Amino acid sequence: MVTMNSVFRIVWCFIAVLITSCTEKPHGQMIDYSISDPFEKSFYSKNIRLMVYKDEEGFSDTTVFDPSGNRIDYSDRSHIKKNYNEGKLPTRYWFGGDLLEHYAVSYDSGANILVQTWTHIKTMGWDYRPEQLGPCHSYSNVFFFDEQHRIVKEVNQYYDVVFNYTYEMGLLTKKQEYDLRIHQVSHSWSYIYKNDQLRKVVEYYHGSNGDNPDEIHWFNDGRLDSTQFLRANGEVYTKGRYSYVYY
Repeated sequence: MVTMNSVFRIVWCFIAVLITSCTEKPHGQMIDYSISDPFEKSFYSKNIRLMVYKDEEGFSDTTVFDPSGNRIDYSDRSHIKKNYNEGKLPTRYWFGGDLLEHYAVSYDSGANILVQTWTHIKTMGWDYRPEQLGPCHSYSNVFFFDEQHRIVKEVNQYYDVVFNYTYEMGLLTKKQEYDLRIHQVSHSWSYIYKNDQLRKVVEYYHGSNGDNPDEIHWFNDGRLDSTQFLRANGEVYTKGRYSYVYY
């Protein structure tokens, strides 16, 4: 009898073969892939240094960007710091807060495949020595792309989830996160545009508000403008706005 767990084991074995085939070739032959969604891309090339969020209850949070528009210091369930390469691919993840983890991130690519390898760093200090890398605690994520180099699927070993991407008229319209542990869609995003410019992103945490949205992120002139948080009945219970400081 074929079980879901046996299927997932086969998937991971297939991924292991992909990782081996990619990493056997010389490094430095990266294909120009982007793993950023329209939300992340909305910050690119806008000269943003800080984004400050404030809600109606007085809570505030600040996101720091590098000159290219990459988020390098921010909160997302925990405190996160990142470094990036010239292709806007993350090369370092530092997780603070309740989750204390530190990873160096490397890449290899094959035909329409990008393999992202997270290698554990055995220190929480930002600077580290090569001997502080812990390869036995490494993870790999695999990104699959179509012929237009658009990401269509991500198999994420770190979180044990699969992301699927749907496009219409060349624009990403839906992203779904399938949780391999509970065997169902756990999180999804809908992307709405006006004149091909991102207008809003609707987030669903499936199981909290049923099929109703949990968060709506509004954009104005290509910039994140406000976020609404909703109850299960669709009522907005709090919202916040964003302001910017530029380089």
